[in-house]
Amino acid sequence: MITYQKEELDYIWDDLIINAKLHWEETEGYRHNQPFNPDKERFLHYAKLGFYHAYSARDDGELIANVTMYVSPSMHTQVLIATEDTMFVKPEYRGKRVYYKLFRFVEEEMQKMGAKEILLTSKVSNPAGGLLERMGYTLVANEYSKSFKSADSTITLN
Repeated sequence: MITYQKEELDYIWDDLIINAKLHWEETEGYRHNQPFNPDKERFLHYAKLGFYHAYSARDDGELIANVTMYVSPSMHTQVLIATEDTMFVKPEYRGKRVYYKLFRFVEEEMQKMGAKEILLTSKVSNPAGGLLERMGYTLVANEYSKSFKSADSTITLN
């Protein structure tokens, strides 16, 4: 049986990071000159502040899909907005409405929190854009990337 829920980040982290690595390999090829190196402590800090939220679909306990969202007031309007960090469904569960059901759950949760808008991205290598449009989302921007082949530029925030 598939269940959909909000989860505490410290509880879901180990399963989430496995899916995040799969997501990175599948959709983030344009950034593979950068290491996959999530900062667990920073993510946990953001979650503690109420800024970062994790949602899951589990099939008999196995994490089969996840959505993570940043929620904060817009710097420009002060209206509460929700911005997707990652969305991932394991390949064997795609085409079975898992993503649709999980994201409808996430939408309800965002509305309960008071968010007035949800912002999502869909990589050009990913066919999710069509589903998002069928779910009522509107294409409002194109995103561009340029990588610099310079020395390591990672930083640590305190």
